[in-house]
Amino acid sequence: MRTWLIAIIFLAGPLLLAAEAPVAAAADRPTPKASELLDEIIPKELFRHLYSEALSTLHEYIEMEGKLPGEGSSHQQGGEFRLKLFPHGKSRSQEHLSAEGSFRVAPEADQPEFTLRFKSFKKASPPARTNDDVI
Repeated sequence: MRTWLIAIIFLAGPLLLAAEAPVAAAADRPTPKASELLDEIIPKELFRHLYSEALSTLHEYIEMEGKLPGEGSSHQQGGEFRLKLFPHGKSRSQEHLSAEGSFRVAPEADQPEFTLRFKSFKKASPPARTNDDVI
């Protein structure tokens, strides 16, 4: 039993010393930040691709346009915007829901006044034709 213990100590000793050197070297290195670790695991190109895909999908289903008031004007300022939602996507159907809004800001007032007005409408489908030939 005693010889086995001595043999294990002599065989395991060099292995323990060899394993100790990389641990000491790793302890001397600075700890990487979470963003650096994330960059190593997931490349930035993947994030760019996912962002591009999400943006193109958003453009397929939502269309926005608007006009903001000019800066520095002393008279009443107004703006407007339009929003179109395409439930089936622009490439599949021109059917959409629309909303329009406008607002006015009076800089002389103690508290700026915002007035929003929305109109929502759906493109009407043509009325169903009745068959007059049926008796």
